[in-house]
Amino acid sequence: MSSSSERNNSQQPVTTTDGIDLNMISNIIGSLPPPDPPAKNQEWHQAIKNDVRNHLVVKIVKEICPSSDMPTSMQHQRIKDLILHARQIETEIFEIATDKENYYQLLAEKIYHIQKEHGLKQSQRSNDFSQLSPQ
Repeated sequence: MSSSSERNNSQQPVTTTDGIDLNMISNIIGSLPPPDPPAKNQEWHQAIKNDVRNHLVVKIVKEICPSSDMPTSMQHQRIKDLILHARQIETEIFEIATDKENYYQLLAEKIYHIQKEHGLKQSQRSNDFSQLSPQ
């Protein structure tokens, strides 16, 4: 017997507080081929499974595009493009990292830089808007 919260989760889209449809992202990632194997295989690569790599791609996507106010049809293509871009970022880091810890560290740094850049853009937009509004 399933609980009502389980039924609600399966019937309604799961979104972040920023409005991103996590089900859509998961469905798109599930329909894409698995991440490409690295050009130069290192022993530690075996410790990182594809589902972990995909999860990290989703984290990157959520940082690149934390909110979504587009129509669903446009949103689907934009998120698909963002996933491909995020996967490129993750693959580059996967290939240059020297070990598992370095991989996670480089990803954390990249996500931090994306967050910082997003914050700067958001504050710039806020400043631009406040300059346009009458005093």
